[in-house]
Amino acid sequence: MGVKKKGSAKLAIVLSLAIAATSLLPMNVQAAVKAPAKKVVYMTQKYKKGEYGYADASFRVTGIKKEDYVKISSVKSSNEDVITVSSIYGDYYFDKDQVSRNGCEFSCSATKPGSSTISYKIGKYTKKTKITVKDYENPIKKITLDGVNDGKDFSKLTKNQSSVYAEWDENGNVTPVFSIVPTKNPVLTIEPASGWSVQNIYLSSMGISESIYYYEGKAPKGKQTITLYELTGGSYGTLSMSFINKDGGSMYVSYDLSEYSSNY
Repeated sequence: MGVKKKGSAKLAIVLSLAIAATSLLPMNVQAAVKAPAKKVVYMTQKYKKGEYGYADASFRVTGIKKEDYVKISSVKSSNEDVITVSSIYGDYYFDKDQVSRNGCEFSCSATKPGSSTISYKIGKYTKKTKITVKDYENPIKKITLDGVNDGKDFSKLTKNQSSVYAEWDENGNVTPVFSIVPTKNPVLTIEPASGWSVQNIYLSSMGISESIYYYEGKAPKGKQTITLYELTGGSYGTLSMSFINKDGGSMYVSYDLSEYSSNY
């Protein structure tokens, strides 16, 4: 039986450690980059075949080093009939390790329900994000606000689209959606549809504005009753809310509270 030499044993250990460290380098480089593997988005209105709809399918990738920055020529959509990538917005502020502070924003838009995989290169590595586009879904089961619509539910206004606007003619005259009764401390009651929860609320009424924001993962479940500061009515006003679905998708809903032209 042979006797191992101490020098050979030390050399073997050093070589093993060097090989292990080298094999970890690519993994560490990739681990620093945070790219969403998948994303769900919703159309802003009910899709009609043959028409172009819209959904914002943009996403952000962080942890990119300066020398590995994404180039638009490397970005591909597997199904451009559903999603196109119009541009990427890079953050040119880097930390001491030359890592982008805010990452890279991929500006993507969807025109109809379906799915597409966005592939892109970061350095020598190829990343992929699968985006699923779902048809519009009203996230509100019931909504009332003191001073609006005689206090009655107006959730049906967003049955087929996420935003409701007053109509304006060429002279600046407006046909309002609602008749507003000025109310101090109006109570807003929202009952989200199944699978949805309120993420934030914003009310603006003739220069008076207020917002309520729930941080990611902190959005309350079920019916919400909130006392706001004031509803004044007048030439400009809006009630807008963001909702998040249990599948990760989100929806922005807006109601125009304008009553008359600011020219009056």
